Amino acid sequence: MLKLTLDTFSGRTNPSWVMPAAPAMHLLRGLASDLGFVVSPDEVPAQLGYRGVNLQILSPELRFRFNLPPWLTLVPGRGAALARHVDQVTELLWLAARRGIAAEIRDVAGLLRAIEKVLANLFGSGAGTGTPPAPSAPAGPCPFEMLPYDPDFWNDPAHIRRNNCYAYATNRRTDTFPQPGRGAGREIIDMTCAAAVAASLADGAHAVNDCFGDEEKPRLLVALVIWPGQDYHWYRKHPDFWGHKPGQTAARNVDSAKRMIVDPEKCDRGPYTDFCGYFLIPKSQKVA
Repeated sequence: MLKLTLDTFSGRTNPSWVMPAAPAMHLLRGLASDLGFVVSPDEVPAQLGYRGVNLQILSPELRFRFNLPPWLTLVPGRGAALARHVDQVTELLWLAARRGIAAEIRDVAGLLRAIEKVLANLFGSGAGTGTPPAPSAPAGPCPFEMLPYDPDFWNDPAHIRRNNCYAYATNRRTDTFPQPGRGAGREIIDMTCAAAVAASLADGAHAVNDCFGDEEKPRLLVALVIWPGQDYHWYRKHPDFWGHKPGQTAARNVDSAKRMIVDPEKCDRGPYTDFCGYFLIPKSQKVA
């Protein structure tokens, strides 16, 4: 048996499903003959949005038969490899949808279109070049604290896959892949700015102009963005830049174009096109 996880979300849990034997054999046979865009999980591209497909070969017999490791990741390539990758992912998603085992994917067709757009932008726009945008100070009279940037705390192998962007934004390494609103019993249902903001405020966050007293130190300045209909993502302010942690991948201080994030409104956010605003996270924030 073969478990597939679509590595695409930052806040929500990535959709996953177990492939039946016949298509799993077909996929593994193809991978064994062409490993050009297969990497280990720690080599996943550093970007928001679609990053690839994680595979876990659950059957030792299949691993030995095809001489493959138990964990591997299919990542986008370039040119012909990119086309093969998109075709393969499309086939896998439609297989999951037809079998009714991908209910977590709210709009398969929409997600496929978004993935293709992300790939086109990533490999066709010269990402990583140019001058970073000038920072713009978020409006708001309230005091807040900026903690030192400490990616090693988040990227520890024992914790990296159990925490997401919300854990990073709130500075709570809960190991529960926390969700906005869960702590208050009002978890996000619709992936819109309004729904994500309501869930976060229910947990205890405030708008950037609604101040906390000193008893709530450290008060953290964060920014919220939305991939419309699909996912949310958070950034947190550090003294010289903004940091974030896309899903189960590493915490970092660069955007999808590998530029330091000095302004979350202007950085490369991939498909997270809706900027929802700035917020303050108090010490008493409910994170679950």
